Amino acid sequence: MNSQNSQLHPFPPQLVVFDLAGVVLGQSEGLLNSFVVAMQAHGVVVEPEVASVAMGYPAMVGIERMLAWLRPEATAGGALHEQVFQSFLKQHIRYCRYTDRMEWVPGLLTTCAALRKCGVKIAMATSLEDEVVELLNDRLQWRQSGLFDLWQSGTRVADVRPGPGLIRDLMARADVANPAAVVKVGDTPVDMEEGHHAGCGWTMLLDSGWLDGLAIASARPEAILEYVDDLLAYLPIRLPHGVRP
Repeated sequence: MNSQNSQLHPFPPQLVVFDLAGVVLGQSEGLLNSFVVAMQAHGVVVEPEVASVAMGYPAMVGIERMLAWLRPEATAGGALHEQVFQSFLKQHIRYCRYTDRMEWVPGLLTTCAALRKCGVKIAMATSLEDEVVELLNDRLQWRQSGLFDLWQSGTRVADVRPGPGLIRDLMARADVANPAAVVKVGDTPVDMEEGHHAGCGWTMLLDSGWLDGLAIASARPEAILEYVDDLLAYLPIRLPHGVRP
């Protein structure tokens, strides 16, 4: 048990909420590229660095953020927004169906096993569309494997990121009443914002390498993780014998 973290956090963790893209699955690059391709298909040239402002949000919200910057004359929710969204969805579904890079991030399985042995419930949350989530589950079989105790997509709840709707839904279903006992792990600033809005006791940023220092600082994570299994060293839990952070 980490005594320093025990002093900072009087409540032991009861629920860990992992983001899907980039944290559970190493597919941030494919998601980012889908935004870029969708924008370019409709005559809007966008660099990946600019498209990164869409990451973490529901796709339509992310597209609105990009177009508000690049095409401020376009009416929010108008034809261009819908056309870009449909192109994005088609491109991302194609990527998820055919990519040969669909795999768990290193260290995820052992981290989940260690957390579960400590009595911590494990959840997965995503702002991706249900159609994409079901496709990913078909490929990876997380529902059948029991990797997560529960999971939820943003299309099924209100007040989704950066609002706390996803986390609060998972807390209710996991029978966890105190948000101070919840750990949020994400790889985008909006993931951290979501955790702060929900009152999570821990907001942990997995550094996937595409955020610059200013973006990381503005996200205000409690800790920056290089790998998912680094999480164990920051939580006041007693690890099973033979498991090291």
